[in-house]
Amino acid sequence: IKVKNSLEAIEYYHSIALDYIYSYGRLETFNNVINNKSSEYISLKIICDYNPFNKIDLHDNVFVSGIGGCGKTFFLLHNMQKIIERRIKDTIPFYIPLKELTIYQGSNSIIKWLTKSIYHFTGYYITPKEWKELFNKKKVIILADGLNEITNYEERNYIITEISNSLKEFKNLHYIVSSRRDDTLSFECHGCSFIKVQIGDLTDDQIDSFLKSNTSNTRLNKIPAKTRPLLKTAQALAMFVSMINRNSGFSFESLAMLLLSY
Repeated sequence: IKVKNSLEAIEYYHSIALDYIYSYGRLETFNNVINNKSSEYISLKIICDYNPFNKIDLHDNVFVSGIGGCGKTFFLLHNMQKIIERRIKDTIPFYIPLKELTIYQGSNSIIKWLTKSIYHFTGYYITPKEWKELFNKKKVIILADGLNEITNYEERNYIITEISNSLKEFKNLHYIVSSRRDDTLSFECHGCSFIKVQIGDLTDDQIDSFLKSNTSNTRLNKIPAKTRPLLKTAQALAMFVSMINRNSGFSFESLAMLLLSY
């Protein structure tokens, strides 16, 4: 495809991003469970509709924490999807898996990653000058996923510093950062504040509601008591229901056993 400017390149890039979001492996884990008979009751409702996520202001910087499988990546991609599909005025989202930034040695790893990614899909090279104009004129939201996946302390601290410096430089730039642990103090040391959002365990009512909507009552009655405590995250619950519907097993003593069986 031929694009004439950076905004056209980003618009085309977003169309590809939507396809990616719809087919993303972790999302399939959720969506495959509900597409057969309960498409109106999606696991996303468990993650988003019953907690403060809907109150997040896109003008804020947000730090999302929670254990593995609770829905952090799902939440970031869902927000990107909403912004793109609703065409929120002058708001441009980008999703970045933070661990991929570590391949860039030196400064501006975020810009370098975005530039390479957009060029790969569109053939258009966005110059540093164009990026600066974009950040000054539009509201850009970067959904930065998986800070905890950067295991090297120096590399993680560099990414935190780069995010903090970009926030100071561009008033229209905002971040939603995810990590398994709360690293907001690291940003506060650089003079940047984030709203904290922690994804907690699913409640018994949420688990029961999802199970009843996606399994038959006879199967629901077979769930052993020792398995139920494992279903506190959206990913584990969705995987478990998928296995029940495939008659692949009902009794699991650990998350590791559930993952291996899935």
